[in-house]
Amino acid sequence: MSNPNFNMKRRNLVVMFLLMFFFPFPYLIWWSCSVQNQFRQKTGMGFGGVGHFFMMIITFGIYQIYWHFAVGKRITAAGGPKRSSRYGWLYLLGLALTWGLMIGGMAMIISPFMDVIDTLMNADPIPEAEEIVEMFMDVFRDAMGGVVMIFIGSTISSVFMYLVPMLIQNDVNRVPQV
Repeated sequence: MSNPNFNMKRRNLVVMFLLMFFFPFPYLIWWSCSVQNQFRQKTGMGFGGVGHFFMMIITFGIYQIYWHFAVGKRITAAGGPKRSSRYGWLYLLGLALTWGLMIGGMAMIISPFMDVIDTLMNADPIPEAEEIVEMFMDVFRDAMGGVVMIFIGSTISSVFMYLVPMLIQNDVNRVPQV
């Protein structure tokens, strides 16, 4: 049931950025459900806002990846710019970079600790206190690389978390008003 006379809501990108900064997850969930509900009313494509929300929950976020690919087609169908898969690829790039860096960072933090614990458990005789402190200091120095990787991963995640919705909303704002 599309309604070509329905006007997509235009949002101020500065206000949107501030809301994402102070209330990131609640706002992004509300925003994506709201935008999807508007696409449903304008083009008849996809679920309504409530269906969109439940699909995000039921599929543990996998639907969100599909939605980022589909949203470009929905913007085009609503009369906006033709950028059908840009948002999906940006979303996947952000996820891939984030997951890779964060998993690698966790491995760099956990692995040295496990080595020290293994050494202490299998040591015969038990090392002196100074040796134990020295081993843990080495572990902390090695683990700092993992902390840096996690920081970089979370920074990239934040950039993509803000970038992709802002690009989508920018194109939604370009949909002609009836």
